[in-house]
Amino acid sequence: MSGPPAGRSERRAASRKIPPEIVRAHVVLELDSSVLTLSAKGMGVGLGFAPPAGSVHAFVLNFGGRVVNLQGAVRNVAPDPDLPGYVVGIEFVTMEPADAEFIEDFVTRRLAEISS
Repeated sequence: MSGPPAGRSERRAASRKIPPEIVRAHVVLELDSSVLTLSAKGMGVGLGFAPPAGSVHAFVLNFGGRVVNLQGAVRNVAPDPDLPGYVVGIEFVTMEPADAEFIEDFVTRRLAEISS
């Protein structure tokens, strides 16, 4: 790609070039998903697509007043029995220690509420 086709003018501010070597890109998709289950070490989420097992993705969990950023690895994928899409098992692999403690406390509180 060295220029526009004959008879057409370039409309971009910067010209495009084909890289001389392979360049890899990772697309980060901002998709809403539902957290179906949550533990201190991972979660099950409902997604409209089946990510590859072992792939690692960034997640932002919103607990109302607290936002947790983390990375999770896909451990299993199964068709959702009730809805179109998939139930995806995620293992937390990277997270700030304070966020890990917050999630553990959150899960413990929720279990106590359910038990009482």
